[in-house]
Amino acid sequence: MNADGYALLDEGADLAWLDPRTTPPSGTVTDEVRAADTETIVARWRIPVDVDGSFSEVEGETVWIPLAARRAGEAPAAVFPYEYIIAGFVLVMIVLLVRRRDAAA
Repeated sequence: MNADGYALLDEGADLAWLDPRTTPPSGTVTDEVRAADTETIVARWRIPVDVDGSFSEVEGETVWIPLAARRAGEAPAAVFPYEYIIAGFVLVMIVLLVRRRDAAA
């Protein structure tokens, strides 16, 4: 952990987060998708970003991942408001990474 209280977890380029703008359209997560034992892509999306006048896009997929608890018939644990905290943190990290990349160029 560095002096700012952050720890590098991975040097890869993949990121994962929850963002309300990536919510799949109503009706996309059907009963068949919910009942499946495999991951299902329910939406593909792009979010425009502007960092110090440098425009880019973050693109990705919203994937339905079955929970073991759902397969066992139990109610899944609630994640609200953690999903919004995580989404905010990841968006800040993306901005910082883009700034760092642009400063190095």
